[in-house]
Amino acid sequence: MKRYLTNFPAHIELLDFCRTETGFDVHFARRVADIPVAPQTSFTRAKHTLHDAIGRLERLARDATRTDAQRHDAARQLYDRAAAGVRAAAKDARAWADAEAKEAHQGMNAVLAPEPGKAALYGEIRAHAASRKADADWPAELSRLVKTNRDVAVAIASAPGFLSGIGDDRQRDLSLAAMRAHAPAEADRLLIADQIIEEAERVESGLSKIKPAFYAEVIAAGMNTHVDVEAPF
Repeated sequence: MKRYLTNFPAHIELLDFCRTETGFDVHFARRVADIPVAPQTSFTRAKHTLHDAIGRLERLARDATRTDAQRHDAARQLYDRAAAGVRAAAKDARAWADAEAKEAHQGMNAVLAPEPGKAALYGEIRAHAASRKADADWPAELSRLVKTNRDVAVAIASAPGFLSGIGDDRQRDLSLAAMRAHAPAEADRLLIADQIIEEAERVESGLSKIKPAFYAEVIAAGMNTHVDVEAPF
């Protein structure tokens, strides 16, 4: 008797694996137990939806009340409903992460916001940095200074890079390093939010992998020839 409807060994192995904690971790969202409660709850809901759908699919394969075409068409509907539920859960996790990232960015930017009355000092710092751009030891020294001196960090982060004698990419790297050093809590929040966004995006890849294992399109399409003999004359 068929285990699932498609019955290909690779499909059976994939579906069985996705019913496990490790399988969800590999194909959908990783390290769910280590993330904050709100997105953890969303991903857990997605996992339960997936596990329940695969369990129903296994029972559907043994449903003697349906024809093969009906079983595959029912599996198509089952997949669509499960995929919608998993996507909705991932969307909730992504929404939480987006809001968290926005707040973290705001907090980090506030830490490196220029202070009133220090414009002249910031200008002097940038001028000094520009004057030393040919110094081979300066890049390493500047990297250290933005992490240890808030005025240097603000001066570099709050004006175009060319005023400090550096390119845009270098300024962005220095600004991020400064934010991590001077606003570590906000930087950690941002890293966690980015991780959750990445995991939410992986969910779609996982769904695309299991879809062919749920049903065969060509067999499900056989229901298009279905004649409703009970329709009114």
